[in-house]
Amino acid sequence: MEPIILNGRRVHNLNSFEVEEIAKLILEEKLDRDYFVQKTRAFYPDILISDPLVQKIDFAFNRITKPLSIEEKITFIIIPFGIVHRLYKNELFDSYEEQQMGFKKRINDYYLFSLIGLVMYLAIGISISYFF
Repeated sequence: MEPIILNGRRVHNLNSFEVEEIAKLILEEKLDRDYFVQKTRAFYPDILISDPLVQKIDFAFNRITKPLSIEEKITFIIIPFGIVHRLYKNELFDSYEEQQMGFKKRINDYYLFSLIGLVMYLAIGISISYFF
């Protein structure tokens, strides 16, 4: 079977890709959802093949754009970079696993809110040392 061409890149056997691989392809090629779906439907005109692929594409785009929850944001402000959570095994947040699964926005939010937490603790430390 001929490869599908996305932004000049040849992709062989797209229907065997997992959601993580599709998310990685989207990030590497900076693909737009509508463009990707249009190319997929044009290349695989059979609905039985194209609909599951479009569903995987939607799942991949949802993974890329899914933000952290409010609880996770607050946690990473209070405990930057999950310092306490790294001391024991937990299910809160694993940045390596999140990155492997294609959660781009969640990783960016993780670093942003952890940095905000570090700046907050630095400001508190400076203000305490200034007044005492």
